Amino acid sequence: MYLEGKSYQQISNTLNKEKVLAPKHWRDTTIMKMIDNKVYMGDYEKGKSNNKDTLVYMNVVEPIISRAIWNEAQYQKEKNQRSYTRDRVYIFFQKLKCPKCNKIMKCKGSGGTKENICNK
Repeated sequence: MYLEGKSYQQISNTLNKEKVLAPKHWRDTTIMKMIDNKVYMGDYEKGKSNNKDTLVYMNVVEPIISRAIWNEAQYQKEKNQRSYTRDRVYIFFQKLKCPKCNKIMKCKGSGGTKENICNK
């Protein structure tokens, strides 16, 4: 599903809807960890959670997917990551403050409902 372009959330929603391995509740973070886990292609990583050097033992368990598919999923992950850099300069960004509560005013994109954030 991931290689078809579905997001972590879409995959977890599908697995929950189809009750795959119920009563387990699938989360997007679970899918993300599965896609990052090298054990599915037969490799074991030791020390990944620590800030030490990670040791990788290759071909120690029976692979579930091929290296080519795992590498393709990693490439898809890079493609799916969004870039949060700004391509425009906003001269009042982080400079305007609410006259009532003195908090920095936020910019809201178009669409959605308008709400009064300041309750003072």
